[in-house]
Amino acid sequence: MRYAFLAIILFAGNLYAAALPDNIYFRAMQDEMQRSKKELHLPGEVKPFYIVYRIEIGQAQVFVGKLGALVSQVDEKQKENTPQVQVSVYLYAGDSKQNSSGLEEKNKTFSQARALNSYESLRDNLWYLTDREYIRAAKRAEHKDAIKRNKQLPAQEPEFSRAPQAQFVDELTDFEPRSRADYNKLVQELSAQGKRYDYLESYGVRLMFGQKQSFFLDSEGNFSQVQTPQNTVTFSAKFRNQDGLEEDIVDFYVLPLERAEEEPFIRRKAAQFLQYTQRMHEAKKGDFYTGPVLLVQDGVAQFLERLLINNLRNTKPLLMESNLEDPSVGKLTKKVGRRIMSTGLDVTDKPQQRAFNGLPLLGFRPVDSEGVAAQELQVVENGKLKEIPTLRSLLPGQKQSNGHAYTRGGQYPRATLSNVFISARQPLPQMQLEEKLMNLCRAQELEYCYIIHSWQGRGGLNIAERIYTADGRREWVYGLAAEQENDTRALRDIVTAGDKAEVFSLSDMAIVAPELLINEIDLKPIERDPDRPHFVPQP
Repeated sequence: MRYAFLAIILFAGNLYAAALPDNIYFRAMQDEMQRSKKELHLPGEVKPFYIVYRIEIGQAQVFVGKLGALVSQVDEKQKENTPQVQVSVYLYAGDSKQNSSGLEEKNKTFSQARALNSYESLRDNLWYLTDREYIRAAKRAEHKDAIKRNKQLPAQEPEFSRAPQAQFVDELTDFEPRSRADYNKLVQELSAQGKRYDYLESYGVRLMFGQKQSFFLDSEGNFSQVQTPQNTVTFSAKFRNQDGLEEDIVDFYVLPLERAEEEPFIRRKAAQFLQYTQRMHEAKKGDFYTGPVLLVQDGVAQFLERLLINNLRNTKPLLMESNLEDPSVGKLTKKVGRRIMSTGLDVTDKPQQRAFNGLPLLGFRPVDSEGVAAQELQVVENGKLKEIPTLRSLLPGQKQSNGHAYTRGGQYPRATLSNVFISARQPLPQMQLEEKLMNLCRAQELEYCYIIHSWQGRGGLNIAERIYTADGRREWVYGLAAEQENDTRALRDIVTAGDKAEVFSLSDMAIVAPELLINEIDLKPIERDPDRPHFVPQP
């Protein structure tokens, strides 16, 4: 996809600030914003000091095949060539020292999704949503004040800092539908390959080609217009393994930016997925193990997401009505300046990077959900935690947000990472990694060691490769899980990493990381009862 940048991240006082794009979305948002700033007020309540409007338009074309048959579903057809506009209002009522966000549970913003294609319909919805959200926000601010008084917390705790102005504008292009005949043929052909495997009860391939256009404007004049590709392939399969346990697995990938690269990529991933199901079908059940492991493929991303990324999210605790601490706060966020990973490892967050090796990065966010320019963070340097993502609601000692406030699931913005890059200062090629793994296992006089390919699923560790130290013999194993799944000490047990990084796409972010060699992990088998077939077949 071609990107033309009309503006990059810019700050207040600069000479090259981008002009607000002239389209019905920004006209409606700007006009309604001016009305709200001037007139929005409830008797006895403070005027709002910060308002956000966000509109998203998604267009997509979907092709689905299952075991060689085309699938046409109502919900899939609705996604094809139908602009969907999401209007979300984030309104912080109160003053700059006391806002209504950051409460436990009741932190959903009001949003509405419908096909809106005129200035008048956008203005009408923005007016309705703004008024409704202001009433809710004002009540939340009162509730928050009451909790603070009850807990005897400082009433003037800083909760919304100032930030330099941020602006970003992409050139918008029309969505280009794909050839229905060509891609129907492709999903039919690929899904029909599942018939070669008699153990597969179901096997499907789903292609989605689309794009998303996002429009952001806040009451301080920060704005962004961003266009991103939404091209993905999803594989799904259902089968029973050798022990009669049912496996239902799904995997998805973002497609390369270059159209010529798409079909070879899809075919390669389809072959890998079918090979994966065959290994799962034939794998033996694992047993207890303590020792070195080599993480490859999805095992790398799942390990890093669980132990590193999830523990660096939500740096600002929510205010709880009870005396309990906010359980959503990452437990590594208080360790700035301390070692959280092995020396020789670096972690960088790059929200402004759009792609890596021809693949789009889902964490691309030039301006965050609080109108702050997203900054690159040196999260870990030589094993030590150096920087954490922040909001405009600052922690003690922080001076200003670094642009990592993002909304998830309709909540008020919270701090999180975006495009996370992991690298080793002295990386090793894959062959040397496996050799080092074997040497570590032999030094501990272990009969075998593991290469972990996937770290999630109903049976715990989906698939691992067991390598015997005596003769190098290999076999596939399923049903293992880490003894202590959330023990961050495993990050400090990383021996080294590979020299080739891969892109792993999560729902709203990306991880770019190489293979990882861990000195010691405790693995245990997960007990599951076989899923017995029905005595009477379903009609």
